[in-house]
Amino acid sequence: MPENRNSRLLPLGWILVMTAVHFGMSLFALELRTGFSHEPVFWGLSGLSVAVISMAPRSWRLGLAAGLTFSAAASYLLNGAPLPLAAGYALGNGAAALAAGTWLGGQLPDGRRIVRLWDVVALAGGALVAAAVGSVFGGAVQWAVAGSASLETVGYWFSANLAGVLVGSPVFLAIVSLRREPPPEFQMSPLLIVATATAASYVSVVWVSAVTGRNFLYLVIVPLMISAVWLGQRITAILMGGLALALGVMTNSGLGPFAATESAFDPLIAGQIFMGVVQITVLTVGVEASRRRDLIAELDGILEATVEAVLVVDETGTIRQANRGSEATLGSPQAELIGARLTEFIPEDVFDGGTRDLYSTIARRRNGDEFWAEVSRGRIREKSGRRRTAIVVRDVSERIETEESVRRLQDEFVSNMTHELRTPLTAIIGFSEWLMSDLDSPTAASDLEIIHDSASSMKVLIDAILDFKRVSASSAQPAEIDLRDVVERSVGLARPAALERTITLKLDLDACPPIVGDLDQIEHAVRNVVSNAIKYSYEGGEVSVALEAREDSVHLAVVDEGIGIPESDQARLFERFFRAGNVGELQGTGLGLALVRQVVERHRGTVALTSAVGRGTSVEIVLPLESEGKEGSAAERAHHAIWL
Repeated sequence: MPENRNSRLLPLGWILVMTAVHFGMSLFALELRTGFSHEPVFWGLSGLSVAVISMAPRSWRLGLAAGLTFSAAASYLLNGAPLPLAAGYALGNGAAALAAGTWLGGQLPDGRRIVRLWDVVALAGGALVAAAVGSVFGGAVQWAVAGSASLETVGYWFSANLAGVLVGSPVFLAIVSLRREPPPEFQMSPLLIVATATAASYVSVVWVSAVTGRNFLYLVIVPLMISAVWLGQRITAILMGGLALALGVMTNSGLGPFAATESAFDPLIAGQIFMGVVQITVLTVGVEASRRRDLIAELDGILEATVEAVLVVDETGTIRQANRGSEATLGSPQAELIGARLTEFIPEDVFDGGTRDLYSTIARRRNGDEFWAEVSRGRIREKSGRRRTAIVVRDVSERIETEESVRRLQDEFVSNMTHELRTPLTAIIGFSEWLMSDLDSPTAASDLEIIHDSASSMKVLIDAILDFKRVSASSAQPAEIDLRDVVERSVGLARPAALERTITLKLDLDACPPIVGDLDQIEHAVRNVVSNAIKYSYEGGEVSVALEAREDSVHLAVVDEGIGIPESDQARLFERFFRAGNVGELQGTGLGLALVRQVVERHRGTVALTSAVGRGTSVEIVLPLESEGKEGSAAERAHHAIWL
C-alpha cells in the first residue's frame, strides 16, 4: 500500500520528539552531576531507549536508534568527552538500545506490557543484551581511541546498562500502558498510601544509614512488595522508577545508604545492581499477583454468567460462596445463601455419603418447593489444607417432565400401533388359514378381498410413520414455492376420496406471492390437512379450502362440516400419536397434525385449530411472505432463519 506524505512524516516527527525527550532528560541528568562519581547519572536513560525501540514498529526502529545515538553523542560532548570518544560511546549506546529493544519487542505481547512471568525473563534477557553490547562496544572504542580500556569502566558500563534496562524500561512501558489501558478499578487512595509508605520508609532508611553507617535499604522492599500484590506490577514499576531516581541522585551526591556504607565497591554501581535485583523481584511478584487477580476475575465472570447454582461448601456443610445463578435455582438471595447449611436445599447423603460425583435427587428451594435436581460435586484442594467442595445444582425438572412425556407418548404409540395392527393382522391370519383349509370355498373371493384390505390398512399405517420420519428429517435446499399451485395439486389428489363419499370441495384460491421453504414438506402438510377434512366429514358434506394473501403473510384455511373434536382433546391434538376420543373406527396414526405443526413452525409460521363436536373443524395455516428488499435475498434468509 503506497504511503502518502503525512504517513511518511509521522515516524520522522515521532523520532524527533523522542530524540528531544531523550536529550532533555540527558541535560537534566548532567545537572545532577556532583563529581562524586566519574560519570553523570543518566545511566537510566538506557531503559528509556530500549523501551521506546521495543514499542515502535519495526520500520521505525533504525531511525529511532539513530536519533537516540545523536542525543547520546551530544550528551557525552556536554559531559566533556572528546569528539571521537563521544561518537564511539554514542554508537555503542545506540547499538545496545537497538539490539535489546528489538529483542524485547519480539518477546512482549501486543500492547508491549509486562504481563507474564516470561516477560520478566525477556526483560532480563534484554538487559543482558544491552549490557553486553554497550560495554563491549564502549571498551572497544576506548581501546581504539585512547590505546587502553579500563576494566573498571567497562564493568561500570555493563552494570549501568543492565540496571538501566531492568529498572528504566518497565517504568516507561508502564507509563505508556497506563495511558492506553488503566488498571481495573484504579483508585487513588491505595496508590497514595503505598507511595507515602515507600517514601517514608526510604527517608527513614537514609537517616538510619547515615547515623549507623550501615545499609538498611533492603527494608524498602517491604512496601514495594505490598504495592506489587495490592496495586500490580505497572504501578509498582513507576514507584520503583521514582525510588531509583532518588537513590541515584543521592548516591551520586555522596549521600544515601550506599554512600554511607564503608566499602571499596563503587556505591553507584552497588546501588544500580541493588535496584535492578529489586525491580526483577517486585516485577515477578506483581505479574503473578496480577495474573491471579485476572484469573479470579475471569472465574467470577464465568460463575456469574452460569445459570446453575454454583456453591462452595466447607467441611461442615456450610455454604461459603454462591454465584448469582443460585438465587433463581435455590430461591434465595445470594447474600442469604452465604452461611446457610447445604442440607437446607439438598439431601444430606448427597454431600456426605457415597463416592459418586453426580446425583439425581429432589432438592428444595428456600420456600420449601421441591424440584428435580442434578447435583455434581468436586473436591477443592487448597494449599492451606482446608477442605472445600464445589457443588453445582441444576434444575432438571423440565427435562424430567419432557422425558416422562416422551415415555408416555411412546407408551401411547405402542398401544395405538398394537391396536391398529392387531385388527388387520388378525383378519389376514384368520382368513388366510380358512382359505388354506378349504381352497374351493365359495367365499374365497370375499375372503381374499378382506385380506387385501387388511394388508392395505397396515401399509397405510406403516407409510404414515415412514412419511413422518422422512418429512421431519428433510434437508432439501429452500426454494420459492407457489402455494396456490401446491393447494390445487393437494385438492386434486384428495378429490377421488371426496367423490367416493359425495363430499363437495369448495375452492377460493387467490394468486399469492411465493413463499420460501421446502416444497416436499409444504405439500405434505397441505395434503394432510385437506385429507383429514375429508376423512372426518360426514357423507354428503362440504369442505372449503381458501387461500388469501395479506400484507406480509399467506393464510390457508381448511374448513369441514364433520364430526368435530371434543374440547378436552383439542389441546393435545398437535402431539405425536395422539388421536381424539371420538374418531371411532376411522383409521389413523395421530401423526398428521403433529407433522403439520412441525413443518409450519420450521417455516416460521403458525397453525391454529378450532372445532366443535358435530359441527366441524377449521384449520388455519399462516406462512410469512419473503421480501427481496429485506436483509438479502429470500434464499439467503431461508438458510439463516428457516432451518433451525
